[in-house]
Amino acid sequence: MAANMPEDKGFVGGANADPAVFNNPQDSDIILKVGETQFYAHRVVLRMWSPFFKRALNSQFSVEGPEGYGAAEETSRYTAFIVQEMLITEGVQVAKSAIFDLGDEDSPENVEGMLKHMYGTTYMPSIPKSTFDCIDLLEQHVSAYTVADKYDCPSMRIAIIAAVHSDILVTEALYHRDDRCAALIARVCGPESPQLADPTLRQVFMDWISVSYRVFYLENKAFRDSMVAGTLLDAQCLSLVLVKLSEDLGKGQNRSMRCKTLAIPEFGCDD
Repeated sequence: MAANMPEDKGFVGGANADPAVFNNPQDSDIILKVGETQFYAHRVVLRMWSPFFKRALNSQFSVEGPEGYGAAEETSRYTAFIVQEMLITEGVQVAKSAIFDLGDEDSPENVEGMLKHMYGTTYMPSIPKSTFDCIDLLEQHVSAYTVADKYDCPSMRIAIIAAVHSDILVTEALYHRDDRCAALIARVCGPESPQLADPTLRQVFMDWISVSYRVFYLENKAFRDSMVAGTLLDAQCLSLVLVKLSEDLGKGQNRSMRCKTLAIPEFGCDD
């Protein structure tokens, strides 16, 4: 019977999203606070789209039940820290509270974007066409992904990754952006980058760097300087990128030749 049913693209495409439902106090049974901003939400929607909220809003997930907190290791360490602080230090019983305070670390705009996605709105960064900038777009993707990772919204992450795959192809406009482009890469793959529970975004960036490495290195001074300083990629990303580059260049070249081809003398490749 399912084979004869028309494909319903309404929810996924955002066609059936009802703006009157999102952030409406009517029928709302929980308020999410981000700094001074608050959003009226529905527990059932949050539980459907986020394992994090499903655990947090479970009736057994409270101060008296620390074993319920054990599932938090599936999310990022930072998420686990927030939950622990909320449940133990402050003694907030999230499951029964009408207000869930998410703290003030996140941008309300990014949290709002994630919530709108849960309510059926298509993921779409808000950049006016008159001021469109490819770096701005990728920066928004990274910010949105970080929030979707922190609050464990898998479908939002999938939507963002699809957008990154599409937008990252416009690399010609990025090679010459120097500081901002290098800073964006370091933000995702650098030594100071956040520890993401879902590393898919890092993998996409590493693949991108592997494919575009030589052009980046030759045409982007900030990229070059950051590589030399060791601030662009952490040890894991650097290792994976170099392995990928070596595989692409072929195993027939000796180490010195590979390093000359990759233009990375700073990694001990001098003759």
